[in-house]
Amino acid sequence: DGGLNWTNVNIPTSTTLYSVFFITPQTGWAGGLNSTLYRTINGGISWTQQTLPTSTFNVDDIYFVDLAVGYIAGWQNKFYKTTNSGGTWTQMSTVPSINNGMKVQFLNADTGFISSSFGYFTKTTDGGNTWTNTFQFTFSPVYGMHFYDINNGFCGGGTVNWDSKMFRTSDGGTTWQNTHLPFAYDINGLYMTDTNSVYVCGDYGSIIHYGDSVSPVISNIETVTDEAAVITVSPNPASEQIYITCNQLITEMQIKDITGRTCISGNYHSSELIVNTSGLNESVYIVCLKLSSGNMHTQKIVLRR
Repeated sequence: DGGLNWTNVNIPTSTTLYSVFFITPQTGWAGGLNSTLYRTINGGISWTQQTLPTSTFNVDDIYFVDLAVGYIAGWQNKFYKTTNSGGTWTQMSTVPSINNGMKVQFLNADTGFISSSFGYFTKTTDGGNTWTNTFQFTFSPVYGMHFYDINNGFCGGGTVNWDSKMFRTSDGGTTWQNTHLPFAYDINGLYMTDTNSVYVCGDYGSIIHYGDSVSPVISNIETVTDEAAVITVSPNPASEQIYITCNQLITEMQIKDITGRTCISGNYHSSELIVNTSGLNESVYIVCLKLSSGNMHTQKIVLRR
């Protein structure tokens, strides 16, 4: 129903999972720490464990081009391929300089891409037998990578330089251009809906839609709530100051603008804060709170003058 309702899917493991991929509504794989890998053929109702050649590998990403041929990227420059739906997996040639493969995508059985924890973009045109580093980004790790077709793709990730964390290519990864995306959060994932449209998600429930190289637009920033916390931020709309109360201790507070740039920040040990907002422009902001429980809470506020 378009994400209005969600149902828990139980996989028979307590191991941390990093990746899930479905090639059809019924057939998919999930993987994670210590070579953990499971397959379902009934939409997640039941799962069967599959075996990789090593037990000391972390499955960071999974991608299948059809029901039989699939690929796994992860730790230690290793890369695996199956041609029988995961019944057996073969280690392919070592991918150069990636350290850990963060994302993998194949456009067909021959042409594929891997992004890495070291900020590299690596490409194969022979089904993973050989790989070539075509670019190293100014950010790392490269958490997000998606190609809409064989030429057009985006890569994004984490960096202290908020003006240089998402790049695009229109020639299959040979050259890349900085989008100058005004998004101060780490980019944790991205997905293209056409050659000139990409949705980006990041920390604190932040989502941004990038429509072209000049005019990115915030589409939505959700509120992430700790259900045990009772928090008030008032007044809202506000002007010169805001008053924050919580039934837990607040250990860290940040106010970010809609691009994700931190405008005010501080460390605390209090359940009540008075924050001077007189130096901020009239706009929408996000209050990000870290609580003594270790959980996070974000809330939108509006400043008016």
